[in-house]
Amino acid sequence: MQVLVSFHTQFSQTPPDAVWLVESPHNRAWFNLHHDEVDANSAIFRNWCNPMDIIWTVIDHHPTWEQIVVEGLPLTLDLAESVDRYGEVLASGDGFTITSMKDNSH
Repeated sequence: MQVLVSFHTQFSQTPPDAVWLVESPHNRAWFNLHHDEVDANSAIFRNWCNPMDIIWTVIDHHPTWEQIVVEGLPLTLDLAESVDRYGEVLASGDGFTITSMKDNSH
């Protein structure tokens, strides 16, 4: 399962397997329109939430995740050190990707 975590307030992509979006009127409208197309544990989160708390919550709510794609949050050394125990961490554009080291397929 791929989980997308977006800190962008104007999310407009094709629905991934699961999505966590920062709260905004646009994102709320997108989520309301597409909530039946994404995993039931997808959510909207407040922009004042600690980014690491969001990532840990995503991991807890999606135990079969294979990849977590984070957009709108540049990878810092602190973030990389906090998530590298979960898998391979690669910076990408304005975010980063965590690819699981374990087989979560069953």
